[in-house]
Amino acid sequence: MRRAVASWPGRRSSALLAAFTLAAFTLAAVGASGAQAIGIAEFSGGLSSPLNGPIAEGPDGNMWFATERSIGRITPSGQITEFKSGLKPGSQPFDLTPGSDGNLWFTDNGTTKAVGRITTAGAITEFSSGLNAGSVPENVTLGGDGNVWFLDLGTPKAIGRVTTAGKIDEFSTGIPPNAQMNDITEGPDGNVWFTEQGDAKGIGRVKPNGEIKVFTTPLDQMNSFPAEIAPGPDGNLWFSDDGSPSGIGRVTPAGVITEFGAANGLQTSGAPDALTAGPEGNMWFTDQYAGQRAVGRITPGGAITEFTKGLATGLPDDIAMGADGNFWIEQSMPGGIARITPSGTIMQFTAGLNPEAGQDGDAIVPGPNGTLWFTDRGNPNAIGRVSLELPPPTPESTPTGGKTDTTAGGPSVTPKSEPAPGPSLISATFGDQQIKLMTPSASLCTTGKGSLIVTFSSSTIAHSRAAKLRFSSASFFIDRGVKRKLVKRVHGKKRTVVVYAPNATLRRASGNPSVPMTGLGAGLHTLKVIVAYKKTVKVGGRKRTVPVSKTLSVKFRVC
Repeated sequence: MRRAVASWPGRRSSALLAAFTLAAFTLAAVGASGAQAIGIAEFSGGLSSPLNGPIAEGPDGNMWFATERSIGRITPSGQITEFKSGLKPGSQPFDLTPGSDGNLWFTDNGTTKAVGRITTAGAITEFSSGLNAGSVPENVTLGGDGNVWFLDLGTPKAIGRVTTAGKIDEFSTGIPPNAQMNDITEGPDGNVWFTEQGDAKGIGRVKPNGEIKVFTTPLDQMNSFPAEIAPGPDGNLWFSDDGSPSGIGRVTPAGVITEFGAANGLQTSGAPDALTAGPEGNMWFTDQYAGQRAVGRITPGGAITEFTKGLATGLPDDIAMGADGNFWIEQSMPGGIARITPSGTIMQFTAGLNPEAGQDGDAIVPGPNGTLWFTDRGNPNAIGRVSLELPPPTPESTPTGGKTDTTAGGPSVTPKSEPAPGPSLISATFGDQQIKLMTPSASLCTTGKGSLIVTFSSSTIAHSRAAKLRFSSASFFIDRGVKRKLVKRVHGKKRTVVVYAPNATLRRASGNPSVPMTGLGAGLHTLKVIVAYKKTVKVGGRKRTVPVSKTLSVKFRVC
């Protein structure tokens, strides 16, 4: 899904928004949990500005989004509030992401360019000092260093970094003069990565100190068009290349690029776009080729399978994995919501959507309590919610398997009735925090060559009277963790001691960390997650901040 500022069709007046009422539809469909209840609802009441960007879950358990003149918040029940106070005159928020400080951060490429921060209470502060004179800040992501990073498409082209205190630095050294950067993401190696469609036509890496390197070989320098980029479960980055020929690319942390195209299973003239990681080591992507829309799967080795049977003709804009273990796609022109199981069975949903749903540039992301949320730039603009009836922690009821159908239009899969286990979802309450952890079911056999894909979140419980906690980090240990030997001096003598470090660490309150499984033997293993918080207490009449923690454990199986 390319995020671009455009003149969206179907813009409407405030009177129309005020008159619009909630459209909702609940139906029963065979899905990841057998007779799965799917509820689709769209909300427009409270929207006074056209949508202008993606949507993200905040640390407060609400969903947050950007409009052309505000930052919006929608509660799980669908109540929308827009915040404008604190925005600079002529502001136009573009993209936003949760920060490591418990706030949300956004870019503003309006009259006065800025990077902004909004608290969960709606207090906005914008920062411009440190931006280049010709700055145009756009796509934004949270980096592994706890800072927010963004693309600056102005003159000169730059990668920007903003700290939680609002200090901005921009880095241009290493970026080609005629760069056309498109997407940015945090990598599993702790660096920030971006796609470059200009002269270099490659993939860029930014280290926490601002050092930039663009890798171009062996991309086709004339026709390559790197679009979207996402971290993979194998410890690499994966990107879509909508060039000619098109393909799905893989780049290692060292910058070694490999592309997979028609020879590997991608349909001829394919137009791959949005990507997301799956729980079993594969990447999933949308294919926007006008001749045959498709949803694709690529293995770590580059084998591509595309699925078309059951998919409507709407443009597949974005893809996300739901808490039910399936993948969900939002479509536009015409709009729709599609679901595809890990085995490739597609079901289409339109009931519950606005009649003119999904005109352009829509996004879909996981939300709290097993929901998915999407933006709809149709007429009227709306925020949509997909409610899922989640399977129990270790059921065995997902239709899977199937026979490949190579009829015209590309490969597809016809469903079979064999059940398969769903994901494991555990939840815990600690202080005023609701913690959720989703992993593959212990009944599934996960390959030990890549990374364990998990979904983690810690959100504040509204109106909770329990101790107020502030998220610090989540440390993920497989079994005891990574064994390390340290040399320490004890009583004047050097001694070697063994310590165990986490396999992965998450610095934000929600995310999908890739936990490396290198070297794990076959059998049952334990994933232990230690969630660290800060708590304010009174000692001797004075306030002190003390660390507290909560530990979650779940089993998973390696083959």
